[in-house]
Amino acid sequence: MSLDCNTENGRRYISYQHLCLQSFCAAKKVGYATTADTSDADVDAILWRSSIVGVAEVKTRNLTHQQLSGFGSYLVTFAKLEKLRSVAKSLRCPGLLLVYLIPETKTVWWKVCDSQGEWTVDVKVERTSTQATCNGGTAMRDNAYLPVSLMKC
Repeated sequence: MSLDCNTENGRRYISYQHLCLQSFCAAKKVGYATTADTSDADVDAILWRSSIVGVAEVKTRNLTHQQLSGFGSYLVTFAKLEKLRSVAKSLRCPGLLLVYLIPETKTVWWKVCDSQGEWTVDVKVERTSTQATCNGGTAMRDNAYLPVSLMKC
């Protein structure tokens, strides 16, 4: 079975993830190393200066900042946040969720957990049916809703 990240559309979204990391890390003056983008790694990147300063899950959405703000929250698969939190706790660094907004070539982000793995945002979890992947389909799963009020630009 081929992973969505290895389809033509998936590779397009992965290229946006790389742009997201490049711009975010340049702005924050941190280096980064990506995990394999052709498999299902637990995090997408490790951020560093002289040592590890964070781990990141990177998402790409075809939304503007205004459209995303209008939802009041950002929906992400809860299992992704749990994996991010686990890696962050293991490496004793914060876990970040970065979201690249394609129309504006802009990154918004949340500090999801601290270096002890404690949530730093109010994570509301609900079992819902959502689009499965960038290639469509639907999936019934536990999804987290992060408040846009805690989103940073």
